[in-house]
Amino acid sequence: MHESDAVSDSFIRSSFLNEVITLEGGASRTLDEMVQRLAASQTTVLIHGESGSGKTHLARAIHEASPRARSKLLVVNCAAIPASLIENELFGHERGAFTGAVNTQEGAFEAAGDGTLLLDEIGELPLGCQAKLLRALEERAFERIGSRQTRMLRARILVATNRDLEAMLVDATFRKDLYFRISTVQLRVPSLRERGGDVIASLAEQLLREAARAADRQIIGFSPRAIEAIQSYTWPGNIRELRNAIEHAAVLGRGLSIEFDELPAAVREGNAETTALRESAASNTDTGPISASQQYFAARDEALARFERNYLAGLIRDHGSRVADAARASGLSRVHLYRLFRKHGLKPRMEAYADSKFGFASRPHTLRENRVRGGRPRKS
Repeated sequence: MHESDAVSDSFIRSSFLNEVITLEGGASRTLDEMVQRLAASQTTVLIHGESGSGKTHLARAIHEASPRARSKLLVVNCAAIPASLIENELFGHERGAFTGAVNTQEGAFEAAGDGTLLLDEIGELPLGCQAKLLRALEERAFERIGSRQTRMLRARILVATNRDLEAMLVDATFRKDLYFRISTVQLRVPSLRERGGDVIASLAEQLLREAARAADRQIIGFSPRAIEAIQSYTWPGNIRELRNAIEHAAVLGRGLSIEFDELPAAVREGNAETTALRESAASNTDTGPISASQQYFAARDEALARFERNYLAGLIRDHGSRVADAARASGLSRVHLYRLFRKHGLKPRMEAYADSKFGFASRPHTLRENRVRGGRPRKS
């Protein structure tokens, strides 16, 4: 648990707040318009987005535009806290409530006061803690562990996830009643690659200025080849990966500009691989009528194979080597999608980032995840 820093990250927010989203009724709004509307309410907001895409930045934008802006924004990363401790982290405990509880401790619900509490990676909450969270949200009340005194929840609650909560409902690893309670309003932060090359270049230049100051170096920009690589790379780790790549180049670079060979290997090699995949997809794309002289079943199989090749080529063109994104866009499981790729001779690499529906990057599976991967929760 940590108090969110008050550093100015407006350049990160501006990279996605102008994105247009379509509401259920068909109306269109920018994310910034949604932020302004939601800031004035007390509604719990569910924020989706890949790892590093800026979910915390969106939560901070809602908080700072709200009447609670003078109070703190507190962030609890549910994935970073062991399952046995998460309840204590949220609700606090009384002295003597359990072995080792030598002092009374307030939890995040109290520490947030009249501000905003962001429960990040809410999909990692154990089922038992989900039930208590549901009660706290519905009744705006909770008790510390070991206490019968009911305390009022004053903070506004925002939640964020990279997980496919609807799939977790099917697997019985996330409570339906809690899901319906937190999903009144859902916002999705677009991935970095969805924001376009110009936005990526602008962010990279801003991050380079920061990295140069931190490294006490004079760097004026990127070489043409380096900025082209940065704009073309798919950035599975989003802004977090971009920031790390720029810091890497700023520390190890030698001249006044960042050169292509000073970028991390993943960025250099990733561009080559994405190009190869797109060329492979293009070579496997064919069109044309099906001969009526064929028997029905043979003609049908040929048409289906042609459709599959063209459809897979489109997925690779749009998503490169990001199979998780392609699976989400197609509505197919990744296992099914990989089988189709192999069937048609297309072999996108398995992405280096562990990913569910919204892809939390470069994070090892937690013990909790390992327990639920089989589809049913097991007792710890």
